Amino acid sequence: LKEYYFQEIESRTSLYENIADNVGLEVALKAWRQHGEESFWKLAALDLNRDQLFFAGYAQSWCALKSNQQRGVHMVEKTRVTGSLQNSPEFATAFSCPPGSPMNPRKKCTLW
Repeated sequence: LKEYYFQEIESRTSLYENIADNVGLEVALKAWRQHGEESFWKLAALDLNRDQLFFAGYAQSWCALKSNQQRGVHMVEKTRVTGSLQNSPEFATAFSCPPGSPMNPRKKCTLW
């Protein structure tokens, strides 16, 4: 997994967390999609489709302001989000990221 992240994974703990982040994102997206269109509410201020709204919510859930001491062995939240989204073909499709772009690298780590 280390080769698929743009920042080094510093400990076994963060490696396991990154694997869980990737798998958790895929499981959450499947659950989101199973709720069907009838449960989707469009937000007036955001011109996002259903999948885009899911990914925006996922990224927003990681927003945090922490010192290195508070973070401990965990990777920076931005890195955790970006790494998971870079490995998601569904994210690239939802936002029309061109192949080989920063958010749609050609090499992805598939865990699921």
